[in-house]
Amino acid sequence: METMQGPDGATVEALIEGDGDEAIVFLHASASGISQWRAYQRALSGRYVTAAVHLYGYGGTTAWHRPHRQRLADQARLVGTVIQAIGRPAHVVGHSFGGAVALEAARQFQQNVASVAVYEPTAFWVLQAAVPDCWEEISGVVRAVKTRVASGDLGGAASGFVDYWARGKQWERMSDRQRATVASAMVSVAHEADALMSPPADPDAWLADVPAPTLVIKAQDSPAPVREVARLLTENGRRQLHVIDSGGHMAPVTNPAAVLAALPPFLDRSSASRPLAASTASR
Repeated sequence: METMQGPDGATVEALIEGDGDEAIVFLHASASGISQWRAYQRALSGRYVTAAVHLYGYGGTTAWHRPHRQRLADQARLVGTVIQAIGRPAHVVGHSFGGAVALEAARQFQQNVASVAVYEPTAFWVLQAAVPDCWEEISGVVRAVKTRVASGDLGGAASGFVDYWARGKQWERMSDRQRATVASAMVSVAHEADALMSPPADPDAWLADVPAPTLVIKAQDSPAPVREVARLLTENGRRQLHVIDSGGHMAPVTNPAAVLAALPPFLDRSSASRPLAASTASR
């Protein structure tokens, strides 16, 4: 495990393995962590430097402490610390919240990013005008989490969160240790919700600008809000859409083989052909 200094004095923790001319930077989902990427790092570290990054409030990375509401840009700056430290063209892979952060990181660090592959990125702000029913659905989930976190009911926030995304009564089947881990992440999840529900300064430009080849993956049986986000992100044809039949929103964790199968062909097609920015340091 490596730590480095990020923006505003934050500590950033990442597990960095492998070797190669290019890198893959993995960004985890809300209430998750770098362990969700172990199978991916084992599969790909023979060809790439791989870095699984803990976002704000996870592992050894500093908890969110800024006075303003969290934005995707804040998390992207954190990730940029790792991208630049590695010193190689980076493919950024993200799941759920990590997918939304990956898209923003590609915009901020486009001279260093070779491609972006995201599984059901939760950039929910795109739904408000385009798909109001889905906006209302996910707004209800967010309100429940934030209300329970504000009242100190982290377990209640976690149970509703888990059962919405995993479907069924997954919370009942989890061990006490697993429940405690997820509950402890709910404060971070509440901050992340601020970033996901608020549009950037120029939302039209954010949607239209594709600074690197981008693959968006979704499952047919995932909750409607994330399926609609994926559709909206790819409807103009500038981002590639890949659909898997089943697996739901948690497929990158529960069925990594299905997601891994889509990555190597996309990464091969997207290998960087331009030099890194002059300011990027080498490892």
